Amino acid sequence: MGDLAPPLLAGADLTHMNSRAVEIYLNREVLAVNQDALGAGAERIASAGPGLEVWAKVLGSRTSGEYAVLLLNSMEQPNRMEVHWTDLDLLPDARVRDLWSHKDVSTASDSYQAVVPAHGAVLLRVSGTRSWEHGVVYEAEWPGIERAGVAALFGCGECSRGYAVGLADKNRPGSLHISNIVVPMAGLYTLRVQYVRNGIADEEIGIDVNGVKTKALALMRSWNWVDVPITLQAGENDITLSYKGEQPFYVDNMTLLRRR
Repeated sequence: MGDLAPPLLAGADLTHMNSRAVEIYLNREVLAVNQDALGAGAERIASAGPGLEVWAKVLGSRTSGEYAVLLLNSMEQPNRMEVHWTDLDLLPDARVRDLWSHKDVSTASDSYQAVVPAHGAVLLRVSGTRSWEHGVVYEAEWPGIERAGVAALFGCGECSRGYAVGLADKNRPGSLHISNIVVPMAGLYTLRVQYVRNGIADEEIGIDVNGVKTKALALMRSWNWVDVPITLQAGENDITLSYKGEQPFYVDNMTLLRRR
């Protein structure tokens, strides 16, 4: 379920496919979801019962408010299913387009409902405004986050998704770079860096936001975080987290929060 739509197969013989399969493979709106440049995977965000699942994949940028949403019914009978905007961290009155029918559809202020056929699915593109109530999380191990230097992936049972990235080793530096951070307005934000298993010594980490460098003191504990005030510009931004030390600095995730 990592992708919500299959890629168009180069040279595929469509004459041996049924009409439904041909429709999927030639559906440009569905292909755009599959080939979205961010490359995010789909995640299950809700379940209405056995065999009734709601999956979502963020599009464009993790701050964009754009999602592909799949309502999946694996039961023997049709079922009414619903996606709530709060499940996507969106404000009310999001817009919805049905990618199978190529039509914009009406919604309630806080959700969208559809009757999904037995063993069927409804694929939607949802466009809205992020609420920022919970911030935007960037897991350190995500493929879209660039690792440089000696930064390396580690299994981590206590981490949010089971992995962390270790920065530095024997004073050789490592870094994590997040690009395509799109925000609607310039202003003050907080970058929360969550880390694990970092020994007992306090260490400084480097933060570079759009070329502006600062440092933050990370208090070493078995599990902790540090909040770093940063300034973002309207539109696209990039952030680099760096560290150089004798022992690795294990980063679990980073959360971007808008300051009130």
